Amino acid sequence: MLTTFIKKDRPGEDPIFALNQEASVRMKRGESILNATIGVLLDDDGKLAILPTAARIVSEVKEEEWAAYAPIAGNPDFLEAVKDDLLATHPAMRASAAAVATPGGTGAVRHVISTFLEPGQALLTTSFYWGPYAILADEHQRRVETFEMFAPNSDMSQIHLAALDRKLGDSMAAQGRAVIVINDPCHNPTGYSMSERDWRTAAEVIGRHAERGLVAVLLDAAYAAYAPQGVSTALSALEPLLGRALLLIAWSAAAAVGCRRSLACSTTRRCRLRSRANVRPSCVCSESASLSSTSSPERRACVTPVTTAVFS
Repeated sequence: MLTTFIKKDRPGEDPIFALNQEASVRMKRGESILNATIGVLLDDDGKLAILPTAARIVSEVKEEEWAAYAPIAGNPDFLEAVKDDLLATHPAMRASAAAVATPGGTGAVRHVISTFLEPGQALLTTSFYWGPYAILADEHQRRVETFEMFAPNSDMSQIHLAALDRKLGDSMAAQGRAVIVINDPCHNPTGYSMSERDWRTAAEVIGRHAERGLVAVLLDAAYAAYAPQGVSTALSALEPLLGRALLLIAWSAAAAVGCRRSLACSTTRRCRLRSRANVRPSCVCSESASLSSTSSPERRACVTPVTTAVFS
């Protein structure tokens, strides 16, 4: 049986796309419009910029390959390549990782929200955050709670770890679990990249709360290619949490090379399940690519559909 929930106050069209449509219409009328609604790269003539290499690679894909059904979890070679790309310098995490392709990077975040939170529960993220997090949560009857992002008197140069500790404790007390979404490096919209100290202390905070129940940490690394350190700072700090918390990584190359592929990846060691259904952890997503993409993977976000599990 399929049950559908409809919120009467939800707009029928995403506000960003609605504004983009309005901008496009007004530009056709001759108005001078600066369209800053959708994050796409345009050339000097205002046309979609497509890398010639990407277009060539797409055209060279054999018809029987792009026309056939893709595996639900994604092409195995693709999944292994993405794990290697992200975790090659972290062998313990690489050995523990499960990867799954998702329908767009946003779909990866969506799976985490809908899988690890019950209706009415809230994810936790920074006070400055990418707006679609709230849209995704609302669509699945979940919510967004925030902690103050920057420490007082730090001139926006240090994460407010005491606020994270406090709000994470609130989430655990209210829900018995927590899903933390951290967009790093090159945070959207602030551009901030967490320091080694930020990550080390954040991991310590998360580890303490993970002793009380399930804590899932989603690293939304969509803009990692813009940072010299990539995700190495975050992974080095998070690696000691293997077996203590569920580590989820949403990785993207879309902003850097114009691709539209996504991946879901989780790193766990052993899992003792305490759930009504005695099932083993597994991941379910699918891969998608647009015609303006390269063959590089876009985003990794990982799902393990067990809502009451203890990882050790």
